[in-house]
Amino acid sequence: MKVIFLNFFALGFIITLASSCTTTKIDSNKSPNFNQKVSKIFLTVRGSEGSKEFMKPLTTSLVSELTTHGVECNYYTFDPLSLETDKDLIEKIKIYNPDVVMTVVQTERRVTSGSMGRAETGATLDIRLFIPNQDNPVWRASVKVDGNFEVALNPAKQTTAKIIEKLKMDGIID
Repeated sequence: MKVIFLNFFALGFIITLASSCTTTKIDSNKSPNFNQKVSKIFLTVRGSEGSKEFMKPLTTSLVSELTTHGVECNYYTFDPLSLETDKDLIEKIKIYNPDVVMTVVQTERRVTSGSMGRAETGATLDIRLFIPNQDNPVWRASVKVDGNFEVALNPAKQTTAKIIEKLKMDGIID
């Protein structure tokens, strides 16, 4: 009886571990005219209402990792009920005086329904770097994250690691 119980326990553990994997794919494009290392970023984040469980930890993790890599960072999270105007945000950016403004916009949210209910299982992010007062981005990335966000071992940190790795590979940060 103990052997059967241990086998079921081991099988359940393996299934849980396998379902907790998060995969992150990131592609980027950098302007050939942009060759500076960034030391100060103003980050804006816009996620869907149902994605707070992923977007909030992603923002915290991204700010922390950028700071660890010597990049001073301030951020603004868009709130659908905010009374601030675009002019207010532009003023905050102007006062902060960053090298670049990084926008992180969630363009897709994936949810899976099953016997255990609904679970967020993926997101697509559009990330852009702009030099203040310029319209065209100097760097852009598309990030696709998939996994069961409720049981995955911190998908926000794994996604942040991929973003930081890509920023380093593209010569944006040290």
